[in-house]
Amino acid sequence: GTRLTPNEQYSHVSMWAMMCAPMMIGCDLAAMDDFTLSLLTNDEVLELNQDELGAAAAPVDRDDAFWYWAKPMSDGSVAVAMLNLSPLEHEGKFCFVRQGMVGAWRVRDVWRQAEEGTFEKCFRAFVPGHATKLIRLWPTNGAGFRGGVVDIRENCWTRKIEAYRPVAPIGTADSDGCADCPEKGRAGK
Repeated sequence: GTRLTPNEQYSHVSMWAMMCAPMMIGCDLAAMDDFTLSLLTNDEVLELNQDELGAAAAPVDRDDAFWYWAKPMSDGSVAVAMLNLSPLEHEGKFCFVRQGMVGAWRVRDVWRQAEEGTFEKCFRAFVPGHATKLIRLWPTNGAGFRGGVVDIRENCWTRKIEAYRPVAPIGTADSDGCADCPEKGRAGK
């Protein structure tokens, strides 16, 4: 028995896998229903959890209804959880460009174990309330991350820092100190 709806159970296990958390179950395995068994034995979901890179997901974007979590995988692919926080179905839009991803990416629905197709710029999907669309993206020829970023989580933090305060390249006038910091806060003062 659980208080979670089936959609919430998909979200629960999706985020469990995205975090590389130890996957343990506290129920009588002999009495487990088929739905629960299918949740816990999906090979592609387990692969996200057990990837040898061991990188846990981080939130990389959000909008009115969704949190978008992503993590790099050891084979160069990217796992993405489109988590609908609303009780209502909404269309989620995972924007490749905002994540520093260029070119075309092959998208696979991990829960359904089905190819979604190849997409440029963004991937859109309708996601039921409190459910998660769990996808995996592989770069096609020429696709990748702009600016040498290899970890989608790194790009997210870089984008947030740059939005707050653009970083001056080394060797420019602004790179040797923090113009708006008090004098005692500067290194060497």
